[in-house]
Amino acid sequence: TCSVTVLTGNACDDSDPCTTGTTCNSSGICSGGTPAAICGDLTCECGEDTCNCWEDCGTSCGDGCCNGSEDNSTCPADCAPTCTLSVLEQFSTAPLPTGWAVVYDADGYGNPVPCTGGFPYCWGHQTASNTTGGSGGYWTVDSDAAGSGVEFDDWLVTDLYQRGECSTVTLSYNHDYNWYLSDTGWVDISVDGGAWQTITSYSSDTSGFVSINITSYLGVNSNFKIRFRYVGNYDWWWRVDNFAVTGS
Repeated sequence: TCSVTVLTGNACDDSDPCTTGTTCNSSGICSGGTPAAICGDLTCECGEDTCNCWEDCGTSCGDGCCNGSEDNSTCPADCAPTCTLSVLEQFSTAPLPTGWAVVYDADGYGNPVPCTGGFPYCWGHQTASNTTGGSGGYWTVDSDAAGSGVEFDDWLVTDLYQRGECSTVTLSYNHDYNWYLSDTGWVDISVDGGAWQTITSYSSDTSGFVSINITSYLGVNSNFKIRFRYVGNYDWWWRVDNFAVTGS
């Protein structure tokens, strides 16, 4: 047994055994190796510190290690926020992305049901004439193609996403909104299962790339969905491509 008091600045107890092949010098230091230490024995021994064995040595904000009960709020010096939100849907192929839905408000009271009539009576996937600024496939609703007398209150609803610890969340998409007489398009958000809130709306011709900071709608670790809602009757169309939500 080696009586150890100091080793490279680490706090040690006074009865650490030297490992095989090491010797105890006149100052009571194990030389030629490090003392045997068992992380988890509730004793902070030679060779253990707040990084490699916080269970025994505790935590210390500023040691460069995020462990134990430390997190971004209690120790931002060691714990960077965990932000993993990164979604990009380019709609290259026809199936809806996982978790997405095409529905319509059948009763006029905001109670959507699956839209099963197919394009042009529902949001549908198309590849010809992508006028959004994107390329290839896109999702569109087209009340002109559906013909006179067809009422639209059709929704394209995304999967459920989580903000996590992202400090900023941005929604972006390419689109082409071709307005005629009475149609309107809304981009809405539902947070933690709550009511839809309008982020932006369209009632005139507009197209191209759109980027919107939606952080103000979200709480910490909020879950949210995005909705593209189109209301019209024998008007024109709305085309959407390159949908993304990105955290930073």
